[in-house]
Amino acid sequence: MNAPAGFARDDDGPRPLSALPVDPIAWLSAENARHRQLCDTLVQTVSMQTVAPALLRRLAAALMTDEALHVADEADDLFPRLRQRAEVNDDIKRVLGILTADHDAQKAAVRDLQLALVGAANAGTAPAECPGLAAMIGQFVAHERRHSALVNAVLLPIARLRLTPDDQQDMTRSMTARRSH
Repeated sequence: MNAPAGFARDDDGPRPLSALPVDPIAWLSAENARHRQLCDTLVQTVSMQTVAPALLRRLAAALMTDEALHVADEADDLFPRLRQRAEVNDDIKRVLGILTADHDAQKAAVRDLQLALVGAANAGTAPAECPGLAAMIGQFVAHERRHSALVNAVLLPIARLRLTPDDQQDMTRSMTARRSH
């Protein structure tokens, strides 16, 4: 099997500032789509019989960089504003609690998966020959897909209704600043 084409990315750094939209809710939705694409590529990678160190390093870098930025976008920008603006009938406290716990659980999973991918790249080992990599990827992908689905289906529609234009401008500024470093 050749290297998966689903997550084509030439650089290992944060997305350029010019790519940030004015609409932070749309940005979060697009980032969730990118994370689903990353998950698809990770799943495809598990069965690769060929050595692909550049791809493995790119995936590892994407996990560390993109995941940290995305978690900060949610935890530092979206969640606090939703806690402030949500109405009682929105009933999102439990969902926010689940998603916050997800962030904490994913930190170790991302680190472990990143280390496994880099280890395979450094050793020149095909992903299909890495013991435990399939299970690690399977757990990460299931968790990530559930998290993204919950954000997209529950939080983003409520955010669209409740966040003020000022909230959204503040989020855009914060997300832009986070990516300018």
